[in-house]
Amino acid sequence: MTMMISRWAINAAPRTMAMAARGHQQASRSIAPKIITTSHCYSSISATDVADRTKRLLDAKAQSGLTYDDLASRLGVTNTYAAQLLLGQAKLTEETAVKLQEALPDASKDDIQEIVSSFPMRSFDENIMKEPNVYRTYEAITHYGEAIKSIINEQCGDGRLIVLSI
Repeated sequence: MTMMISRWAINAAPRTMAMAARGHQQASRSIAPKIITTSHCYSSISATDVADRTKRLLDAKAQSGLTYDDLASRLGVTNTYAAQLLLGQAKLTEETAVKLQEALPDASKDDIQEIVSSFPMRSFDENIMKEPNVYRTYEAITHYGEAIKSIINEQCGDGRLIVLSI
């Protein structure tokens, strides 16, 4: 969860109220130039660190010359899961970490260990909808979602699709 804290709320408000209580007629005007309205965002995940790690892992993949299909075959996972691992969107097991290090020798052991020890941050970036492939996939689900659900119900009963296997 992200928490926003405004310096104005913490620092300026008590001074303004104290000045008003002492009878200062211009309490709000005298404090106005000193008000700082900057907000701070706090999170346990460093987006910069994740982005830097992702770039290093994708560079290692490029250096290896492997496709996601090749990498998936070596790791024993699907190509989508292999991509999610490199993008920081999936959890890496110790067993698969050994295979990943062998498949991507240029990847640092620290980066691979970080994927093992941390939990992925799955989120939605609205800008991704501007990417044509993602938008068209979303459009297909929007148009054919009910038919897909009907087929899943027919073949699997009253269940739901688990996207992890895609």
